[in-house]
This record gives sequence, structure tokens and C-alpha cells, in this order.
Amino acid sequence: MKLQGEEEMTEFDTFKNEQKQLFSKSNNIGINLEFRSIHDHIGTNFHDRFIIFMPEDNSNFPVVYSLGTSISGFGLGHHVIQRTLDPLKIAYAFHKLWQTLSLDTDSLIIKLP
Repeated sequence: MKLQGEEEMTEFDTFKNEQKQLFSKSNNIGINLEFRSIHDHIGTNFHDRFIIFMPEDNSNFPVVYSLGTSISGFGLGHHVIQRTLDPLKIAYAFHKLWQTLSLDTDSLIIKLP
């Protein structure tokens, strides 16, 4: 129920609040993290089945692992973790999505530090 003058929370607003609450339970010391999410019609569907390690310089290729499960399901059962053979395609697709989300302030869930 909403009070007069208040906007009703969307499913995405609820998601953002839940994630912020989870991160608030940690001291987050030494964590350098920017957490963004697609929402409404902003961004493209890029599943969370990859861990991408970007090099500090452009002379090296990124290293990408495919988890075989969602990050939310990681550790809940058996799954395969494998290094991808063509990390540039995945890193490029992610980079394009990240550029889109970086232009949208609502996509930011949390930024540490």
C-alpha cells in the first residue's frame, strides 16, 4: 500500500534495496566493486554465468570463466567451471552492456569503496 504522494515501488526497486541490504552486512574492506543491473528496457540480457578478469593494460587478453550456473546458484549443487576459449567475444559483449548501464544512474546498485 502506498501513501498519498508516494510512488509505488517497482520490482527493480525492491531488488536494489535487497542487494544494498546484503552488502550493508559486510565491512567491505578492500572491496573495489561496482554492481549494476539491467532493468526495464535499459541494457540487454547478459546472464551472470561468467567471471571476467580484465587485464590492467591492453597488451594482455582478458581471462573469462564460464560457471555453468548462475552466480546466485553457485555452490548450491554440482556444476562445471571452465575457462572460455574466446574471451574477447564475451568481454566485448559485456563492455558494450556496461557502457549502456554506465549512462543510466538507476542501473547502479552499489559502488564500493
